Amino acid sequence: MRIFTVACLVLLTVSCLVTAQVTATSPNQLVTAVAGNMQNSGNDMAIDAVGNAYLMGTPSALHAGTIAKIDPDGTVHENFHNLGPWNQPGQMCTNPADGQVYFPWNSSPVIGPSGTDVWRIDPVQGAVLHFTTDVHARGFTIDNAGNFYLGGFSNASALSVRMVSVPITVGAFHLSTFVTSGFGSNHRLLSMADGSLLIGNVLSIERFQPPSATVGQSFFSHATIPGTTASFTSIARSSLNESGQGALVGIRETANSPGYTGMGYTWLVKPSALASSLVLQEPFITNGIVGTYGPRCFATRVGEEILYYTHNTSPQGMPHSLFTVRQMASTAAVGSLMVTATPGLLSMAVVGNAPGGHPVQVSVTVGHVVVPGIYLPYGILELDPLNPSVLSLANGLGLGGSSDGSAISNSGVFTSGLVLPPGLPVALPITLEGLILDSAAPNGLFYETNAVWTALP
Repeated sequence: MRIFTVACLVLLTVSCLVTAQVTATSPNQLVTAVAGNMQNSGNDMAIDAVGNAYLMGTPSALHAGTIAKIDPDGTVHENFHNLGPWNQPGQMCTNPADGQVYFPWNSSPVIGPSGTDVWRIDPVQGAVLHFTTDVHARGFTIDNAGNFYLGGFSNASALSVRMVSVPITVGAFHLSTFVTSGFGSNHRLLSMADGSLLIGNVLSIERFQPPSATVGQSFFSHATIPGTTASFTSIARSSLNESGQGALVGIRETANSPGYTGMGYTWLVKPSALASSLVLQEPFITNGIVGTYGPRCFATRVGEEILYYTHNTSPQGMPHSLFTVRQMASTAAVGSLMVTATPGLLSMAVVGNAPGGHPVQVSVTVGHVVVPGIYLPYGILELDPLNPSVLSLANGLGLGGSSDGSAISNSGVFTSGLVLPPGLPVALPITLEGLILDSAAPNGLFYETNAVWTALP
């Protein structure tokens, strides 16, 4: 695996100069372009359980707010849903309990029983009203149980974070309940895998644990470089095994003087420490005529990828581009599965965290296929280990049978060599995937490795 750096592409026109470069800071992460030439302003973005991305545009007095849909293959449906020109949309969020994308849309009056409509995005129909509540909300997140948190104003407690708990009666009005006064404007919320609640204000984030706690603790703060202006672009759960459990925080920083140079940063912040590490960075040049370039928003899907939307160009020279960031298999990357097939022998290596003791499950099925298992909020598996067509090669988790003791060793790697019986078909295609039981994983339970498609010689 190597870093994929978008070539330093210079686009010259009579009105703008744009330098595009999106870089993953780990050699185990691959950045590739998905789509370009998009018109959406990129207010926020989320990914559903089947890989559709939804990009929220910001409305104005003259232009309606639209939601663009980007299929997993990169096909863009620019005006997938039109939401009209009123007010402002809130955050978009994937519901960990059902894998669908939701968002609040503020209606009138600002304070009152119709303060916010919460919508669910159907991948065919578009946005469908889910429920209404009494919060005029911008901040929005959903916890693992499917409870909705809204940050904003209500007629009961002014500026606060309030909750609408499950079960939900679709289309009905639900009165919210007070959680905390929160932190600042409560315009950025994130429910973490460990049950804590992050609340962002300006360039700082506080962590509330448990969510009902009324006093938060400092989680992240960005110190602006003198002479620049910085802002949040996005916040989402970590999705890459190598990064582990934590929050990804996007920052956009632009110079205040002519020259227009700027940088976009995406930081990973661990829930147990204030230390942060850089995941992505993007230098850019803004333009006062055609708009401001640079990072707009990102979204994550547990066990899969980061989707990153920018107003810069892709490697193909397309402006307003969507990139995907994926972890590739490596002996240095936690959650990697590597397979070697030689005549009569199938060798496997699964990379975990040292010290050892973490049970390992490796599954296989015949064919270069996907046998999906969706275990929300824990991720989407390429191979469902409980499917009858999926066999167990290593069963330290005891799924579908008794445990054989397979586990990550103190070296941080589980290795196994399986002697193949004679008489197997030549070039028999197989698919493999592994699980590692570890609370440090992004979903708080297990690492889901990459799937491997190979053929027995």
